[in-house]
Amino acid sequence: MSEGLEQFNPAWNSNSSRLFYTPPEMIKSNFLHILESGKFYAEPGYFTERSDVPSYLCFYTIRGEGILKYQEKTYNLSANSLFFIDCQLAQRYEIKQNCNLWEFDWLHFYGVGAENYFNLFFNDKNPVINDLQQADIPLLIENLIFTTDISSTNQTELTTHLQLHELLTLLLKDKENTGFSNIQSTNSDMEKVKQYIDYYFTAEITLSSLAMLVAINKYQLCKDFKKHYSITPIDYLIKVRVNQSKKLLIETKLSISEVAKEVGIINTTHFINLFKKKNNLTPLQYRKIWG
Repeated sequence: MSEGLEQFNPAWNSNSSRLFYTPPEMIKSNFLHILESGKFYAEPGYFTERSDVPSYLCFYTIRGEGILKYQEKTYNLSANSLFFIDCQLAQRYEIKQNCNLWEFDWLHFYGVGAENYFNLFFNDKNPVINDLQQADIPLLIENLIFTTDISSTNQTELTTHLQLHELLTLLLKDKENTGFSNIQSTNSDMEKVKQYIDYYFTAEITLSSLAMLVAINKYQLCKDFKKHYSITPIDYLIKVRVNQSKKLLIETKLSISEVAKEVGIINTTHFINLFKKKNNLTPLQYRKIWG
């Protein structure tokens, strides 16, 4: 993990583990990736204080109690609570007074899409979920810690990328007032899916994650969404992204690759091909005509 400003008191017992990982440049440029992970059994006196570290931290309390100080606010941490923060901003977390043991798992990660997920999560300026409802979240964190501790291959890198996206999607679903509250309550699950795409098209969205949002299988989702809107969910997502890219091509001087990333498409070649298929023009040709 890149060095920033960090101080800590290593008051943890011998059962604790801390794992470091340096991903290849190709992974860092194109995928979500883990930088550091671990499990601590912290004892009285433990604290960590840092800032200016380019990573995001997902931190889950298993038992015991701690305190997080972040953005000039203080948050109590207890069993089954989780916080998600940007480590470039000043933070301090420590074991609570009169607590003899604070057990927690954590992941430091970074990569394409991480900032979008964090901005959605931190929409209400609260980095903490006090009582997780999604039972899969602690299991995913454990799996990702285990993944950090095995030899890197293309397969494990891809698995890590996908599991991080799944974890972050579940965090958004679990978080109160994270922006999901901006989606109006309606009797139509399909309207909820449509509004979710409209709000969060820049994030990593899959058919499975959309199906999870309304608790139906992805095949039924395709069928019902097309019945309502005469288009599949993924085709609608593509339509929203392409329309937004047109606006960026006309109104900004962003490069084609930057425009692609701004609308949630990592692969520039894929974006160009997709844009041309929908408009019979490449993005550059479109900009020359309309920009």
